[in-house]
Amino acid sequence: MKEFLALIMSCLFLSAYAQETHTVSGYIKDAASGEALIGASIFLEEEGKGAATNVYGYYSFTVPSGSYHVKISYVGYEDYKSLIDLEKDLRLNVELNAMSDVLNEVLIEAEASDQNTTGTQMGEIDLD
Repeated sequence: MKEFLALIMSCLFLSAYAQETHTVSGYIKDAASGEALIGASIFLEEEGKGAATNVYGYYSFTVPSGSYHVKISYVGYEDYKSLIDLEKDLRLNVELNAMSDVLNEVLIEAEASDQNTTGTQMGEIDLD
């Protein structure tokens, strides 16, 4: 009976050890102004799990121990990519740089219809 109880206890201990999870959290801000980026996306590729920042630029999620590729993105900013190794809770604060895409000018050309200005006749109705 003692052996059976020891076996059950060791199984519980091993399953609890195998399910160890850690929290990844932090703030996402603009590198130039320090302003919080609301709705920035944080994604862990291996888990297919992620989060979005709140109104303070804060995010948080919990995943099992391991190594993960993290990608942080926000519209109009350069993506941040990194490899993280989770063996304990991690605070990952990131400042994103704005993208400086220079766009070429757009030139729209057309010829205006000038049929109404070719003559002095304002209007004409012909009746038989």
